[in-house]
Amino acid sequence: MTKQVVIKGIGCITPWGDIVEDVIRNDKERSLDTNLVKDFDLQKYVKRKGLRTLPKSTKMAIASTELALKDLDVLGYKELPKERIGVFVGTSLSYVNNIQDFLEPTYEKNANSVSPIKFPNTVLNNISGWVSIVFGIEGINSTVNNGTMSGVDALIQAQSYLESNVIDRAIVITVDDIDKAIVHNKNNGKRQDQTITESSITFILEQSHTLEGSYGLIKNVEAWMNPYNSIERLQNVISTRLRGISSIEYVLWGSENGIDGNIERQLNAIYQGEITKTSDFLGDALSSSAFYKIMIALFSSQNSLIIETNNMGNQGVFEVESVVVTERKEIIHERKELSLI
Repeated sequence: MTKQVVIKGIGCITPWGDIVEDVIRNDKERSLDTNLVKDFDLQKYVKRKGLRTLPKSTKMAIASTELALKDLDVLGYKELPKERIGVFVGTSLSYVNNIQDFLEPTYEKNANSVSPIKFPNTVLNNISGWVSIVFGIEGINSTVNNGTMSGVDALIQAQSYLESNVIDRAIVITVDDIDKAIVHNKNNGKRQDQTITESSITFILEQSHTLEGSYGLIKNVEAWMNPYNSIERLQNVISTRLRGISSIEYVLWGSENGIDGNIERQLNAIYQGEITKTSDFLGDALSSSAFYKIMIALFSSQNSLIIETNNMGNQGVFEVESVVVTERKEIIHERKELSLI
């Protein structure tokens, strides 16, 4: 078997908890309000000084990465040189919150009220930079800001660096916190009861000759940006995948935008299998939208097709090949038993 990029670890901080299995089971309660991670305390996950002034998005990314590394550690992964590990972050609008938090005192009082401590939080790569600092990572450090497609594009970038042997492990994070800047941005000119979900999800990717010990893999990724014929191309890609690949058992879609209606009509016309519209219960999950779909697909133990879109012409279609979760748990249990002998 040739080497493939597989998912070896998952960590998440969500409004429904930080245990992946619980999130998959319990996150389908529809809400007309904003889904927030309440009472979040980074000290519960990482006990380190100097993190108190970081924005919530960065703290959540650090926490979900800590959980993903612990998940990977259960499999007894080998240590790698720090320069052979890369950090890839996809975020939609969290930096908007950070900029507002930095500048708000200026508007309310005067420029002398601005805290210089908060200035680094306004930098777009604040999240990826702090994850690297906290975990001592010295490899490539990248942030993608591309709306709902940020997570997908961060994954594509990570896979490229792994397949090119620039790095041996990729930590890929999607994160967005929901503060008044984002709420204003998302609801400006839209219905005021639009659901928005904040969260941070981390996947750890490695190349492997086998799927053993992994959750599965993401494959056959097609992603593009073309605001003119993007919907037509998207429809053609979906049609080709569903009519040409008999192994697809499950379709996950829904990005809470104007393209959803076109996708729904097409799926109803050509696909008779299982379908889940994740935006029905997540609303707009921003950059984490695709990662929620991937988690659901991995724990479904089915071969899935995932469709992720945004209104700017950025579209992505890819497949998830899932390892039966019970098999992975047996492997983890066996390795835990061996460690106790």
